[in-house]
Amino acid sequence: MHLSPFTKATTTILIALAVLLGSAAGCGSSTQQVDASIGPGGGSLSLLSPAVRLDVPAGALTATTTVSLRASADVQGLLVTLEPSQLALARPAELSISLGGPRHISSVTEVGHGGEQPIGVDARVEGSSGASTRLHLDHLTQVRVSTEAVSDGGTGPGACHEHGEGMDGDGHESDGDDDGVSDGGVVASAACPAGFECDDGVCVAPGGNDEHHDDCPSDGGTCSDDQEHRDGGHP
Repeated sequence: MHLSPFTKATTTILIALAVLLGSAAGCGSSTQQVDASIGPGGGSLSLLSPAVRLDVPAGALTATTTVSLRASADVQGLLVTLEPSQLALARPAELSISLGGPRHISSVTEVGHGGEQPIGVDARVEGSSGASTRLHLDHLTQVRVSTEAVSDGGTGPGACHEHGEGMDGDGHESDGDDDGVSDGGVVASAACPAGFECDDGVCVAPGGNDEHHDDCPSDGGTCSDDQEHRDGGHP
């Protein structure tokens, strides 16, 4: 079949427009997913980009279940979805998340129907090469990790408050606009789970916060307060 020059030109323009629209639709975000059948013996699921891993220990599930791990990344952070949603685990699973580049993890929340709520993490590590966090879950759910560039100076609001921040005169949470994450939904509560303390907007287990890891001694010593908060715009 022979096409006229006008038809060829029109076809070329339509194809170019379709490619341009498709590229624009994918800008700024990416989603990856993996599924696996995990039984009483345990198992793992992992994604390379973004780097997310779920380790389900032996004894966590009583029957073989198809578990789904989905991660949606954009400039504001990462949303991790674990399904079947709200599936209870007899033993906690470990969720590990790593983000490349000098990023500051400003909040980690569980996403629910009532809004977002701070969730406790075992560790938050940040350095010039990237940032990572690790937490344990007793059920499958959605976890949002909000980040900001280190050059922003940690100005974004976190999901939790230090003691006394965002409180009224009676020690209760105030109704001000600074009591939760500014993007991605309403925070249901600014209180950390038992056993975790609010550190720069994230509920972290005692001793689990290692911001600006590259400033810490290389001989295995611990960071001093000055070293831990020296760079990245965090006083």
